[in-house]
Formats: sequence, C-alpha cells, structure tokens
Amino acid sequence: MELFDGVNKVLSALDGVVTAVGKVIGIDISVPKLSEISLPRLAKGNVAYDETVAIFGEYAGASNNPEITAPQNIIRETVEEALKNAGGSNQKIELSVYVGNKRLGEILLDDLRNRKRQTGKDLEALVGN
Repeated sequence: MELFDGVNKVLSALDGVVTAVGKVIGIDISVPKLSEISLPRLAKGNVAYDETVAIFGEYAGASNNPEITAPQNIIRETVEEALKNAGGSNQKIELSVYVGNKRLGEILLDDLRNRKRQTGKDLEALVGN
C-alpha cells in the first residue's frame, strides 16, 4: 500500500539518523518499520457476526454500482417492501440473489446450520425475532 511505503521511507530515513547517533554514543538502536495491514476486500460480499474492519467499494465499478452494507433485517424489510410495492399482493415474484456462484439463501442457511451445530440452539433462536 502506498501509505505504508511512504511511512516506511520516512522511518528508514529516521532510522539512518538514529543509528548514526547510536554509533557515536555507543548504543545499538534502530527505528522499527510498519508492517502492511491486510484488510478483507468485500466486493463479493460478507456476513459479519462481530465487529469487522474491512475495505468497501474497492472494485472498479463501485462508483456506478456501490456496495450496500446493512444489517440482515434491514435488507429483508427493504426487499419485502420493494416486492410489495412492485408486484401487488396477488402476483408471485421470485428473487434470487447470488454471491459468486452460490445463492445468498444457501450461504445463510449453511452458516445457520454450522452455528446450530456449534451452539446447539435451534434455527429460530439463531435468527432471532
């Protein structure tokens, strides 16, 4: 990352000065460098169950097709409201959302099943109301 390269260049220059001063006074000292921080890129989506630091909107089309980050219940309510407004109450509307090659519902169900195995809680308790 450019930021880390720039900071490390400054630290390297400072390290040269500190090392030279250390040699004059007889002490071996140096300035540590920053390691690059690796953050997940979420262009293909993510399901977060805890605090997550990540990079959003990093893909080329983000300005025309921005990422949406919202709690699951807000997305569910938004989609339900949009479907209700678009189709009326008598028309059947099917919606499939894919993350990569897998349907979002499958991803969420697989995750809930894994959490059920880990916690012993039933699916309803895991989803919450």
